[in-house]
Amino acid sequence: TATTVIYTLSLHDALPICNFAGFPAFIPALDACEMTGSGVRSIRKKLFKDGNVVVEQLNSRDDDARYMTWSLIYTTLPIGNLWASMTVAEQGDDQCRATWTIVGEPSSDWPDSLPAFQAFLQAFADDAMNNVRTMFA
Repeated sequence: TATTVIYTLSLHDALPICNFAGFPAFIPALDACEMTGSGVRSIRKKLFKDGNVVVEQLNSRDDDARYMTWSLIYTTLPIGNLWASMTVAEQGDDQCRATWTIVGEPSSDWPDSLPAFQAFLQAFADDAMNNVRTMFA
């Protein structure tokens, strides 16, 4: 069963968060982020300080519409499948709304319940978007 997490944040300028290679700026738990290629079909390898690895592919990106989507290719975390999107919508003078949607399923190795998996994804999104809020406050 898939879990969906949606996090919406109002900011003065959130355009930089639609940078597929810019993810480390918002995630202090990352040790490094390696990019292969650019644009659609580029690969992002996230190396976490705890030793976990996540590899994702950029599926779509539209700078004019201010959105991008990506999906999980490989991970050492107990995640079976994951798809995500980031959308930034203008909300008036120098205001915008950033929405990060994550749809995921735990792997068969996930040790807890589905609500615990949803809480894991929600906490990850909360931490990242709270960092974004701090950066653009």
